[in-house]
Amino acid sequence: TGNVSITSTNGSILPQADGAVITGNVVTLTAAGDVGSEDFRIQTDANEVNLNITGSGTLYLQNNGDLTLTDMTAANGTIDLIADSFVDDGIQTTVLAADNIILQAASGIGAAGVFDIDTQASNITLNNTGAGNIFLHEADGATLTSITANDGTISAVSDTGDLSIGT
Repeated sequence: TGNVSITSTNGSILPQADGAVITGNVVTLTAAGDVGSEDFRIQTDANEVNLNITGSGTLYLQNNGDLTLTDMTAANGTIDLIADSFVDDGIQTTVLAADNIILQAASGIGAAGVFDIDTQASNITLNNTGAGNIFLHEADGATLTSITANDGTISAVSDTGDLSIGT
């Protein structure tokens, strides 16, 4: 499967129907506004998704299968992702950057060492519903509004700043 790139220079990227799937090895989405909505998430079947929201917007995305995380930016918004598991690309300089980050998985979020999920956010919610661990590497401190590993361990580290628990 090839790569897919979708750009909306001045607007949003929104699905026309619930259940429509963007399929590709690498899917790149760039928009000035929202990508998906809470009611109608962008559905992908990809190994890797790159995202850049150039204005103020929110990303709502659900991937079929495991998802490798690279640079994703929603500077004044929220990154809200659902996948079977989240795998970091192993490059410490690629981060998820947003005011709010929400990751929901069934079998793990990140792995130890350079494969922990690299973030730069104010508020982070991580929920792993099945067996699997959570490994978080925050750049400058954040509030962990909720962090749940149903059947696994949790490791959360901040380079600078505090990691606060709760709202």
